[in-house]
Amino acid sequence: MPLRIICLALLCLFTTSPTLAQLDAQNLRRGLIAMEQEVHREPAQVLVELDSAVDAFEQADSETQLWYLLRRAQAHNALFMYEEFQQDVELAQSARLSGASSELLLWLHTY
Repeated sequence: MPLRIICLALLCLFTTSPTLAQLDAQNLRRGLIAMEQEVHREPAQVLVELDSAVDAFEQADSETQLWYLLRRAQAHNALFMYEEFQQDVELAQSARLSGASSELLLWLHTY
């Protein structure tokens, strides 16, 4: 019995993905882009994860910061937090958008 618990714990340890706060700058953007379905499925959980990655956000490049703001806005929108949603969108739209990917620009112009 204890062996099964240890094996299960090890399996969980090795199969969980790192949180956004644990990712380096290069992988942070990939993690934010990969959140597409999760932000609509579990917006409260995504919002908590985004809030835990504020330090990484502040040190990230401008496009990664825009992805962060987009995912944050999407989570706020899904949770009916419209004032926060609007603030995130305005902040993202006021940022420098030159050089941003076409997918990101499309999302930001949609809002």
